[in-house]
Amino acid sequence: MELVSMQAFWVDKLLAAAFLIGLIYLGYRLKKDFRLWFCVGGFLAFLVLFSVMRFVLFLCFYQTIFRVFTVQQIIHAFWNGIPFDLCATATIGSVGFVAFLIPLASKIYYKIVAWLMAGIWSVALWTCVGDMVYFSFVKRHTGSELWLAIYDMDLLMSLVRSHYMWIIGVLVLLSVAMCWAIGTLVDKYYQKPRYALWNYGRVILLTCVILFFAFRGHFGFRFRPLAIADAYKEGSVAQGNLKLNGVFCIYKSLSKKYAPLPRGVSAEESLQRAKQLLTSSEEEFMSEEYPLLRLRRKFNVNGKGYNLVILLLESWQYRYTDALAGTHYGATPFLDELIGESVVFDQFYASGQRSINGAGTVMTGVAQLAGLPYFSLGLEVYHFTGLAKLLTQRGYDTIFAQPAPWNSAKVGLVAQLAGFQEIYGREDMSSRLNYTHANFISDYDALQFLAEKLKDRKRPFVAFFFSAATHPPFSKIHPNFDRFPWDGEDKGYLNALNYMDWSIGQFVQQLKTQGQYDNTIFIVLADHTLGWGEDGDLYTRFHIPLFIHAPGLLSARRSDLVGSQVDILPTIMDLLQVDIPYAAMGTSLFDSTAQRFGFSSQDGRILEWLRPEGQLEYVGNKRIDVGEAEVLPEGEERNLLALNRSVYELLRTDRWAPQE
Repeated sequence: MELVSMQAFWVDKLLAAAFLIGLIYLGYRLKKDFRLWFCVGGFLAFLVLFSVMRFVLFLCFYQTIFRVFTVQQIIHAFWNGIPFDLCATATIGSVGFVAFLIPLASKIYYKIVAWLMAGIWSVALWTCVGDMVYFSFVKRHTGSELWLAIYDMDLLMSLVRSHYMWIIGVLVLLSVAMCWAIGTLVDKYYQKPRYALWNYGRVILLTCVILFFAFRGHFGFRFRPLAIADAYKEGSVAQGNLKLNGVFCIYKSLSKKYAPLPRGVSAEESLQRAKQLLTSSEEEFMSEEYPLLRLRRKFNVNGKGYNLVILLLESWQYRYTDALAGTHYGATPFLDELIGESVVFDQFYASGQRSINGAGTVMTGVAQLAGLPYFSLGLEVYHFTGLAKLLTQRGYDTIFAQPAPWNSAKVGLVAQLAGFQEIYGREDMSSRLNYTHANFISDYDALQFLAEKLKDRKRPFVAFFFSAATHPPFSKIHPNFDRFPWDGEDKGYLNALNYMDWSIGQFVQQLKTQGQYDNTIFIVLADHTLGWGEDGDLYTRFHIPLFIHAPGLLSARRSDLVGSQVDILPTIMDLLQVDIPYAAMGTSLFDSTAQRFGFSSQDGRILEWLRPEGQLEYVGNKRIDVGEAEVLPEGEERNLLALNRSVYELLRTDRWAPQE
């Protein structure tokens, strides 16, 4: 294999050199024709744009992400980013480049083509800048979540108007300048065809061949086109991010909305290993037809008949919560008090890096997998044991509420899929404070609305609340919550966190007033991390808070058990003593007989595996040990791949859960 790879490598390089020499030769034959030089100049304009944006990305995030790189690593990332730039350039510009080489005696034709190319260049510029803004929040490039932006256009436009109008102004000026400049150049250098048609034909043919290989991201005999995962083959997420550009990531993500299934573990071995991972002496597998469907036989908490409130908090950070991290920010006085009376899981991790990952995993027990799309992109066609559906069978009222529009980021869709009977969003609520911005609705308003909906319920309830105040970018909310400087390193996060903390405190007080506090279990966790400077260590990039508060039911303690959001559904089954068969990728956090692990995923393209003794990533069919913890045993990556593949196979064959 190594010999074949080396041969392919050298053939790859020789073919590239041959094509370039051929283009230079034909270019020499047409050296005085403006068409060729406009085509070459346009191609270089795109490459320069992507290179400049890569350099700006490097400068903007040097202190937080790229500072650890050696000079050699930086040069390596810039150099190996060129194939991704070539691919993006060929993808969006091929038609224009070829059209410009056609020998016509019409200045209008070339001006139209030139303006078209200027427009495409401007779109690429806007895309790269938008991708960089997105990167500043989540520390990764834009992917398939762009589909979700369609459903949040009002929110996005309000953010643009309040924070980024100056950027829009600069981009408009650059776009207009490009259109003017290229039109002027055509006026100045236009000339009728000077050479024989066969000369132009050879240049066009060879240009098409080169564009084809540029579109694939390489010359030669590699069968697979360049993919996003190729950027991470050295094992560094930060280095991979530096190689990529926004246009390439968006095109690849939208043209193929999910990552391919990793190779290496058969379907039979996967199911066997998955069963071993999920086996517990307190549960039993129910069916050969649905191999991972389980029924809990022994319960560790006597919470039968209790109400349940799940608070999924947007971008809630462990390190900014004093009672968790031992810090002294003072932004979360109510949560700090509640944490001191709760069971706290200090080694708990998000299943992904987007809100729909967190909400979807908590509600269904299924994280984003390699080989399948996620919710809103196609996963909803499969059958799940949704949280609300399970509890409805036990006589619970199920309510979902969020201060964003009810289907923002498609979370409302997942709530419907999970079986919530009542779903509320901003459309159903009104502003209850004299906010800095008129008609502002956020966590306090939504939580008070939810408390009112819970009042005087005849049956026990499950209330799922998804917050919004701590979603970046942060703007001023109310004078009472301007306690921390807005130009500090937290960029206003602490003020938003302080407001969210106060809102939760008011909600809990309202439940006490309504006589519902003492028989309610509270599960409080984050959807994902905030995303600032989180690179390298999985414990940092995915580490989120989780505590469970149950007055008179659970004694306060700290636990260092490793868990992730796939464990929430099984934990709820244990807490509320629900003896109904269910399927999930995790186990109850109160089950001492179950194995402990954390499963996380970055859009299914990078899989993460966390154990008490170590951690690893799996990228592009390659295991990468990360962090300073002890290296996991050889073959541990097979457990990660087995869990992913077994759930993948069972979902695709309708054997994950029975159809209702």
